[in-house]
Amino acid sequence: MTVAARIETPPSEGVRSSPENDIRAALARYEGHPYATAAALNLLADGAPIADLPADPTPTGVATAQWRRLCDEHKENAIKILEAYAILEVPVPDEVVDAVSGVDATARKALTANAFVAGLLHTEPDGTRIYHSLFADHIRAQISDPEAKTYHTRAIEIYRHRLTADTKPDALATIRLLEHVLAVEGPQGFVDSFAGECFRPLYKLGLLDAALALSHRALEQFVSPGSEEEAMIAENLAIVFQTRGDLDEAEKLHRTSLEIAKKLGLLEGMATIYGNLGEIFHTHGDLNEAQKVLRKAMEINEKLGRLDLMAVNYGNLGRILETPGELDEAEKMHRRALDINKKLGRLEGMSNNYGNLGGIFLRRGALDDAENMLRKALEINEKLGQFEGMGVNYGNLGNIFQMRGDLDGAERMYRKALAIDEQLERLEGMANQYGNMGLILGAHGDLGGAEKMHRKALVLNEQLGRLEGMADNYGNLGGIFQTRGDEDEAERMYGRVLEIDEKLGRLDSMAAAYCNLEIIRKTRGELDEARKLWTRARDLYSKIGMPHKVEQLTRWLDDLPDTGEDRS
Repeated sequence: MTVAARIETPPSEGVRSSPENDIRAALARYEGHPYATAAALNLLADGAPIADLPADPTPTGVATAQWRRLCDEHKENAIKILEAYAILEVPVPDEVVDAVSGVDATARKALTANAFVAGLLHTEPDGTRIYHSLFADHIRAQISDPEAKTYHTRAIEIYRHRLTADTKPDALATIRLLEHVLAVEGPQGFVDSFAGECFRPLYKLGLLDAALALSHRALEQFVSPGSEEEAMIAENLAIVFQTRGDLDEAEKLHRTSLEIAKKLGLLEGMATIYGNLGEIFHTHGDLNEAQKVLRKAMEINEKLGRLDLMAVNYGNLGRILETPGELDEAEKMHRRALDINKKLGRLEGMSNNYGNLGGIFLRRGALDDAENMLRKALEINEKLGQFEGMGVNYGNLGNIFQMRGDLDGAERMYRKALAIDEQLERLEGMANQYGNMGLILGAHGDLGGAEKMHRKALVLNEQLGRLEGMADNYGNLGGIFQTRGDEDEAERMYGRVLEIDEKLGRLDSMAAAYCNLEIIRKTRGELDEARKLWTRARDLYSKIGMPHKVEQLTRWLDDLPDTGEDRS
């Protein structure tokens, strides 16, 4: 039998078909788009045939294919988890997605261990989210309104739990709660939740940019002009501007809020606004006007029987009385406030009262009593997560260490306070701590560094219109010039201190300026003038109840050479 010869056909000049070449050809349709290309590769890795890759190269076509693959090939719980992440939008901890999806942690871990499902997610330091916003948008479009409402309702529940479960507010819950409330309860729910649940935590956490943005959003989109809600949101917005140091804008908003409150007969709101205006007048150094509006607030709160708000008023009045050195009266006000807050169990109020009493003992030189009060205040601040209060009390504890000569301990406290104030963008606190750091640098002999710190503090206090702080900065700069031997510039700084203090009636600061001017006079040999200045300072310290200063001045006067002047 003859066998026919086998004829070999030579290969064509084209590329042979292969899986790799087929994949390259399929991916070419996406023209290198990172989202589409990565999605297609993830589909292939999950076992999808090349033919199932989306023919539509647009993001919508790719997202459709991803979602179809998840629904067809993976368990129902995987769908719930992805839908929950889509509704939550931002990176969230596992606890939050578990609550919103309704899938328990064990099942979630098993599902997200799958390479395809894991590829749809992205983990960040703050939590996990859907890896691409285009895919998240597509998922949300597939969720029915009743299902979306269920997810949003669960989000509200978990965020409200996280907002109140700990003494320190949860930042994620504070910022994100409102979006879910808006989806379920509408604009009125957004406004009520913002004013009643979220503003204060935002403020306490120092999330002032978020507070500003949400306030403007509420006013511009959801609030009726002239309504109680407008008054409430405007007042909160004023507090943010007040904290940031824009006192003119703050006062404008306070007065807008007050006008609405008067028109609507909102007595409690009027009392709150009067109290806040008192803080602005106090900062500007207008003590008479500050006391006037604060007593209006007290009158309303007494009429309403609001003990908690009366305690706030007593504390604020005490702070105003401290400015001219009426320490005994100020102490009475702070103790009245403390008694009320103890009766009501208001820890936050108690921390403020302890801190204020600590400040009075500090000015009197009773350092042990001052430290005891400040540590009581700090203990409550730390328990409640009150960062602003922690910053204030760290700074005051630093003052105590400094007065005791413990410069290292003082610097540690000041740096703790400064870190908090910078985080909160709290200009008043930053100014105080820059001034305190200047004192530490000066004590270490670094006069150049000290001057820079005091000038930084002065810039902030000028920005705030804070006369009391400016006087302290001028006094500290005067001390630097005096140490350098520049007596003329030092005298000019002390003159500015006296000019401000006489306007504010700050007797203890005036006394300190007289002491510093006396040293200059003594150095120049003007002993009679020096004796007059020290005597004036001693009498002021006696008037405001600072016996340690009176004793010190008496010793200095006794040590002055006798010039025949009356020593009484």
